[in-house]
Amino acid sequence: MRRIYCMTSCVTANQFNVINDHREQLSVLSAQIDKQELRKFYFVIASILVLLAIVLPLVFHSPPKREWLPRETDAILSLNAERFDRDDLPKKWRNEDFWLQTWPGLIGAASQIPRLRIPGDAARVTRALTTAENSPPREFLLVEARDNVSTVVRTIAEDKQFERRTISGLPVWQQSDFSIARVGPKTLAVGMPDGVDELVRVRLGLEADLQITGEFFDRYQALDPETTSRLISRDPPGLARAFHPIFPRELLDSAQLLGLGVSLQTPVKRASC
Repeated sequence: MRRIYCMTSCVTANQFNVINDHREQLSVLSAQIDKQELRKFYFVIASILVLLAIVLPLVFHSPPKREWLPRETDAILSLNAERFDRDDLPKKWRNEDFWLQTWPGLIGAASQIPRLRIPGDAARVTRALTTAENSPPREFLLVEARDNVSTVVRTIAEDKQFERRTISGLPVWQQSDFSIARVGPKTLAVGMPDGVDELVRVRLGLEADLQITGEFFDRYQALDPETTSRLISRDPPGLARAFHPIFPRELLDSAQLLGLGVSLQTPVKRASC
């Protein structure tokens, strides 16, 4: 019995010494840890948690569908660039002298986007306008590319002629009276600085958008998106203030809503609402 008790006591003493040695080693390692680095680590973790607390509610509470155009939009001109590239008449017109002036006038400031050929690299060009009688017309221009626009954005970011600024963290590049911002994976907002800034704020939800379920937008969507171009206005008389007159004044003055879709195949097809 004495031998057994002695052996048990020796084992217990050895285990106690091992535990003490282990504690001493941990104390040495703990003392060697850089307190400043530890504080940085805790700060990074806390920052991530705070960021998630801000972002997640915005993600889950934001509306599933938003129209990227401002609420004040009175007219929309949409050009299906992919369809335009295949239609018969545009292929013939490219060889005509008048087309050199007509095409830039049709796509507006979209022609100034570096590294983006229109219609070759573009899927759709959308021009929206405000045509209120008591204020000058304003234009908002969106260009949807066929592929990701990262190459275009990188080219602009490396161009020293463009100055970079941000709106709530979203970059906007400006050169004189031309601005450009990426508002989607394949979508660019381009044009005058004030118009691009408003498109960015609408995209971020900082300003009211054109209701995607409203009557005006529903009528616009009713026009076949596969047609080469679509034009709709809830202020037909205001079109004469925004565009060179292409409709009889009597028609514009008598209409409350004007919608037109045109396909430039041969023969030309059109639809209206």
